Amino acid sequence: MGILIYAPGSRGDIAPFTGLGTRLREAGYEVAVATYEAFGDLVRDAGLEFRGIPGDPRGIGATAEGQRWQEGGGGPRGTLLMMKAFRSHLTELSEGIIEVGARGADLVLANSMAVFTAYHVAEALRVPLFATPLQPWMPTADFPPDMLVSRSIGAWGNQTVGRISLLMGEQLMRKGVLAGRKRLGLPKSGLGALTTSVIRRELPVINGYSPVVVPKPSDWTAEENGVGFWWPVSRPDWQPSTELADFLAAGPPPVYIGFGSREFSDRDRLNDLVANAVKLAGVRAVVQTGWAGLDVTSDDVLTIGEAPHEWLFPRMAAVVHHCGAGTTGAGLRAGVPAVGVPAITDQPFWAKQLERIGASPGWVPFGELSAERLAELIRRAPEHTERTRELSELVRAEDGAGEVVRRVTRLLG
Repeated sequence: MGILIYAPGSRGDIAPFTGLGTRLREAGYEVAVATYEAFGDLVRDAGLEFRGIPGDPRGIGATAEGQRWQEGGGGPRGTLLMMKAFRSHLTELSEGIIEVGARGADLVLANSMAVFTAYHVAEALRVPLFATPLQPWMPTADFPPDMLVSRSIGAWGNQTVGRISLLMGEQLMRKGVLAGRKRLGLPKSGLGALTTSVIRRELPVINGYSPVVVPKPSDWTAEENGVGFWWPVSRPDWQPSTELADFLAAGPPPVYIGFGSREFSDRDRLNDLVANAVKLAGVRAVVQTGWAGLDVTSDDVLTIGEAPHEWLFPRMAAVVHHCGAGTTGAGLRAGVPAVGVPAITDQPFWAKQLERIGASPGWVPFGELSAERLAELIRRAPEHTERTRELSELVRAEDGAGEVVRRVTRLLG
């Protein structure tokens, strides 16, 4: 039976689904992953079918609007900047999701970016759909969606903002959805169909994160609780460069610094800030260039390109990162404390959770980042090593992908 996974977004949004897709394939299902062409090799290297969706996530982030969004922080303003940066792409994305879905599937899984359109694909195909977000996505009375409101506004307010967040997602995709429904032979649909389905518990949701990090909200069922992180496909044959191996062997464990798939306008300023923070903290550092274009080199700092987090992070004393869901999970899995430098969307939420559970000395929004503040947090990070190792054991004991396989098998047989 064929399973279609929709996973548009940045690399961190896609990599977990390669691991999930591999587990589903090993269980006997044919698995296709639909995402951007830029990540086609990531899918193919996992042994999964790749279905291309139009769009260039890096190109969007590199625009002036995209950089203003990534540097502008979270909250309502950040959401408005995101909507402005992505407005032309979202119609193209919806059309691509429809086109890919028209090729058929027996079951559809969709991340939080794709589900607003995938909902209509599943209706047209008359097949089940699982929403598979990597962050809390359903409305809850316990907390609001962080990308709209940064702190609790009471049970009713939290629920209301959660529903507004879903409606906003539907509105952003609406133009492409209406055209897609016509193409799929479906009648015109009013705004709110997916939101209503979620509120009525008609759309099953499988949350791909650890309940160690986000405990079950009081108004969610056990089935709606986080099932555990979905780890990217392992690369056991990966070997570090001689330069990286020699640097690691030449002194105490360094601190990792990287901002993943984030892009910022003033790279020279960011490089200088990172270099000064490392010097003030008195540590060695491995800096991953990423989409931010970091490039800091000295006797105590080495800049590298791609390296699997599962290999690199356990060799670090601490990890400084943007707090994307995937990197957050990787740091916990490695058992090393984190310093969060979040910028957009769900990143502030994960930064807060890491501090709350004792895996981080604290965090600083990217827009407020200074060398002095970053150095202070780096110096304090080792105080959280023992606690992070305890959390690592709990996270590693979970089998999030296995739970998805069990639910899929229960549904499809």
